[in-house]
Amino acid sequence: MPSNHRQIFAGLAVIGIVVGLLEAMVLAFITPLASSLAGGQTEDTFDVVLLGSMGRWTLVGTGLALLALSIVLRALEAHLVARIGTEPLSRLRDALMRGYLSSSLSRQQAERSGELMDVLMSHVNRTGFLVYFLAGAISAGAMFIVLAMAAAFVDPIAFVVVVGVVGILVVITIPLQRLAGRFGRLQNESSLRYAADAAEAAAAYREVRLFDAGETVTRRLDDRARQVARQIYVAKMASLFTPSFYRTMVLGFLLLGLGLLTASEVGSVASAGTVVLLLIRALLASQLVNSYTQSAAENVPFVEEIDQRLRQYRTDVPTAGHERLDAIVSVELRGVGFGFDDDTLPILQDIDLRLAQGEKVGLLGPSGSGKSTLLMILLGLREPRHGTALMNGRPASQFSARSFSEQVAAVPQEPLVLTASVRDNIRFFRSQVSDADIEAAARAAGIHDDIVRWPHGYDTEIGERGARALSGGQRQRVCIARALAGKPTLLIMDEPTSALDRAAEEVVNQTIDALGPDCAVVVVSHREAALRSCDRLLRLDNGRLSPSEAGAVD
Repeated sequence: MPSNHRQIFAGLAVIGIVVGLLEAMVLAFITPLASSLAGGQTEDTFDVVLLGSMGRWTLVGTGLALLALSIVLRALEAHLVARIGTEPLSRLRDALMRGYLSSSLSRQQAERSGELMDVLMSHVNRTGFLVYFLAGAISAGAMFIVLAMAAAFVDPIAFVVVVGVVGILVVITIPLQRLAGRFGRLQNESSLRYAADAAEAAAAYREVRLFDAGETVTRRLDDRARQVARQIYVAKMASLFTPSFYRTMVLGFLLLGLGLLTASEVGSVASAGTVVLLLIRALLASQLVNSYTQSAAENVPFVEEIDQRLRQYRTDVPTAGHERLDAIVSVELRGVGFGFDDDTLPILQDIDLRLAQGEKVGLLGPSGSGKSTLLMILLGLREPRHGTALMNGRPASQFSARSFSEQVAAVPQEPLVLTASVRDNIRFFRSQVSDADIEAAARAAGIHDDIVRWPHGYDTEIGERGARALSGGQRQRVCIARALAGKPTLLIMDEPTSALDRAAEEVVNQTIDALGPDCAVVVVSHREAALRSCDRLLRLDNGRLSPSEAGAVD
């Protein structure tokens, strides 16, 4: 929350004090008017002065004016509360997304699908609610203090009664607030699990339909939903019961307080009425404070979850330098090893590899041999646990992440297509990629002719479930065009022709041949034809790299 927003809380306290003073004055006007209307006589000096010096209708007019002023202040209060409750939400979502996208690949992979979306939506909204409740508690608390002091001015015992009653009620309701907080934490955990399970089920919709697992998946999600519902029930039960319990206790203690006031021999009916009204209003203000803090306690665990994630993102950021990488002339791995922890077998061991500018290398190896991990190290997505990765003879960590990403590109084994136009899919958020670059890359990937036959050409909307569903081969060629559009000097292609027919595969090989001497290429494939353009072949097996002969494709 920005510092100027924090100052708003002080403004809300001031508004609460002023509104409390206004209401105290209006309550002071009401009791002598009510006594006069009932035909009673008053000997109280304060009431005599009010009626004698101002008159009945002057009191009425002044009271209405004070109420009008309090309405204006309440409107200002609503504006300030709405402002501090909504403006930080966009900042918080921005911080979460920036933190997630700038964190390491291992941190991103550790998050289950759907969890981040749940945090961005429901958890951030809960933060807004927490701010609302805190702001309301501050305003109501300031009003309570003023009204209690006003009661003390009329009769000191009234002040003692109010403070004593509130103190007792706070002690009584603390267990209920803790209960709401505890079940709020359980609700947070269950909500994250439900969001992750639902996202996985949605992503696996083909498999769910293929294996007729819809009923089982639905029952599993229903069990999760019931668990969340039970925890919401307990938390809401506590938050809804506490205000009612508080009000009942207020009435009980008010009766006791009136007994004490009677024993103190208050001077007149009108004066006693003022004290009673002030007592009731002060205790109701304290009830608002209790209700707001109760609701805040229920939302605190969701804010703690956000805080924990932001801390994890900040402490798990890949190292990057500040020097600019204008082109990749050579790539070298020296004694590179990688493993996720010391208790498991290493994925890569003592990898030595050198790529020269313009060289084309084919990478072979069985599944699980570490090919994907090796590619991620070449792309800078993972850092070696042992050894050194060099670019142009210097540690890759010395170069800035932005300039590094401008020089490398990849065609993944599972192509990702956005719900957007073909043009935006190939550009992929890179403003420096021109329309001419997009068309040239599409031609090189062999997808241009398909695109121009579609109703809106490069502006045709595509996506996972978009207006135009692509075949597997079309999706892969769009991703190849995406990689080529940035004119990389290091291109990694992981099974680039796995979804292509022979003719399309030949187009991709021609594309690799046409890349020229400025771009080093690493191609992973189980198809020998896809490696035809490579200058040499390497084999990765059990985490170790060695030369391979042509024809030794798995």
